[in-house]
Amino acid sequence: MIKSPSPLCILYGSATGNAEHIAKDLAEKYNKLIQSSPDTCYFPSVICGEMDEYKKKKCPTYWDTEPEVAGTKHGLIIVTSTTGNGDVPENAGRFVRYLKRKTTAPLQPFKHCAFAVLGLGDTNYDQFCNTGKAVDKKLHELGGMRVKDLGMADEATGLEEVVEPWVDSILDDITESCRRSSSSTSTEKEESPIAYKPANENLTNGTNEAEAKTSSKSVAPQADVSKTLTQKTVSAESNSSPPEKSAALNTTANAQSTTVTKSVTSGDATFTTKSPSPLC
Repeated sequence: MIKSPSPLCILYGSATGNAEHIAKDLAEKYNKLIQSSPDTCYFPSVICGEMDEYKKKKCPTYWDTEPEVAGTKHGLIIVTSTTGNGDVPENAGRFVRYLKRKTTAPLQPFKHCAFAVLGLGDTNYDQFCNTGKAVDKKLHELGGMRVKDLGMADEATGLEEVVEPWVDSILDDITESCRRSSSSTSTEKEESPIAYKPANENLTNGTNEAEAKTSSKSVAPQADVSKTLTQKTVSAESNSSPPEKSAALNTTANAQSTTVTKSVTSGDATFTTKSPSPLC
């Protein structure tokens, strides 16, 4: 059975705890899988830490090394919030600057990596999930293979609507993607990121509940603010209606329109994540 020569790297950018909690929970789950059935786990261990600790955790040492088994990849998971109106969390700034540096691009430092990014944000802000979007884009531009579409969890409609299914599947997804390319040529997913419409389009950008309570003009974090999440429901309906053929012109035109609607119900629930099934 093919085994990874490197640990699974899980890095987070967090202002007040949510992203950190999700990342550490993922690391704990994989460590339990290693303890219970080490022979079936692709990654031998897990590295978990702040995004700015990527050098301290010696992540580049693994990322720069081409795996001995042709086609296999190193695994990288990023969980990051966006603070204020599009700002990078304090403990992620150095890593993001490294990604954006002009001298980084020619090196293609993630060409041996498969990655996935989960962003936390709030659509009441203009720059929704800005950090997650930037990191996901740069990792791909720097040679990384995207395992799954960028997850964008919205505090305005309930983070758990995106976080729970993303967390439930990511460990299996990253394992499959890092391992499978050794035996077959895989096509990277290029679908558009999951986006969510604000619950109230008339809300003023930059205004949140914390600011209303404190009457302060200081900018608070978008989504990384509480471990107790509001459970809501988001539904999307897509409709397409191609036009009819024109006999006179003997040509065919196609048009497609997509309508996204959202229904929101309220309720309170404490956010929990489900343990994935043992990996093979």
